[in-house]
Amino acid sequence: MTMLFIVGMTRGGNTWLGKIFDAHPDVLYRHEPDSILKTAKFPAFCPDRDVDLYLPLAQDYFEKVLRVRTSKAIGTFPIMPKSYLSSTQYQLKRGMVVGAKGFEKLGLFRRFFRDLPLPEMAGRSRIHHVVKSIAALGHMNLFSRIYPDARIILLLRHPAGQIASALNAIARDKVDGQPPATEDWGIYEDLAATEKGRKLGLTIAGFKSFDPVQRLAWRWAISNDKALDDLAGNRNLRIVRYEDLCQDPVGVSQGLFDFAGLDWRPEVESFIRQSSTAKDGNTYDRVLRDSVKTAASWRSRLRPDQIGLIEEVLRQSRSGQHYLHQRETVESDLVATT
Repeated sequence: MTMLFIVGMTRGGNTWLGKIFDAHPDVLYRHEPDSILKTAKFPAFCPDRDVDLYLPLAQDYFEKVLRVRTSKAIGTFPIMPKSYLSSTQYQLKRGMVVGAKGFEKLGLFRRFFRDLPLPEMAGRSRIHHVVKSIAALGHMNLFSRIYPDARIILLLRHPAGQIASALNAIARDKVDGQPPATEDWGIYEDLAATEKGRKLGLTIAGFKSFDPVQRLAWRWAISNDKALDDLAGNRNLRIVRYEDLCQDPVGVSQGLFDFAGLDWRPEVESFIRQSSTAKDGNTYDRVLRDSVKTAASWRSRLRPDQIGLIEEVLRQSRSGQHYLHQRETVESDLVATT
C-alpha cells in the first residue's frame, strides 16, 4: 500500500492540498480521520524519549484511523470520480454522503449519522492512499516509525495567515462545538509541557496572560517545530509553504505528485485551475477561492501590533525561519499580483 500523509495546522490550507490529490482518479483520500477517532492513550506532543513506550499503542491507533469511513472522512466536497468506482458506485457513494451530511446538518440523529461508517467500495489493490491530518504534528516521531516508507508533506502557512483564518472561524462560530483556539487551555498546557515550551519558560499562567494572537502564534510555532524536529533527516519528507502553492498551484502540485509517485492527470490540473481562481467571497469552508488573494488576505485582517507579536514569535522558532529569510520576496510577489 502506497501512502501519502499531508500534515499541518488547522486553517493552514491542508484541505485544498488534500482535494488536489483527491482529484486524481487512483487516489483514495481520507480527510482528518484522526480528528474523528481521537485518542488520549499517548501525549498530544510525544517526547522522543517515550517513543518506544507508546509505539504499540500508536500502531494500534493509526491502523484504526486508516479505517475510518464516516462521511467527513471519505466524503468531503466536491466528491471526485474514481477509476476504482463504476458510475453506479460513484453515484451511490455520493448519494450516501449527501444523505448522511444532510441528516446531520438537520440535527436528525446527528451523532448517529456523524459516526456512521460508509462503504468505500474500493476493491483495487493499486490504490494510492492519501491522508490529511491537522492533529498529528505532535506525533510524527511515532508515525514515521510505524510507517517508515510513507511520504509526508508538511504544509506550512504563514502564521499571520493561519491566525487570521482561525480568528475568522471563532468570529463566525465555526469551531465545531470545541473551545475557541484562543482559549483551549488543554492545548496550551500541552504546549507548555513540551521540551521547547519548558526551555522558553512558557507556562499555562503565562499563556493566559498573553494576547490571544500571541497564544495562537506560539501554538503555530511549537506545533510545527515539533514536527520539524521529529522528521529531521527523513528522506520521505517534503516541506511546502502554502504561499508557494498559492502563487504557482500547478507547478508546485506537479512537484508534489512526482514526490508522491503519482502521474499527472488532466483532471487534477482542471481542478487546480478551477479551485484557485474562484471569485466567490464567501469562502470560509470551501476549497474554491482566489488562491493568491487568500494567501495575502491577512494583511488587511490583522492590525500592525498583532503582526508584530507574530513576528516576535517567528524569530524564536525553527519553523519561522522558512518565512523570515524569504519573507520580503514571497510577500512582494503576493502583493504584486493582488
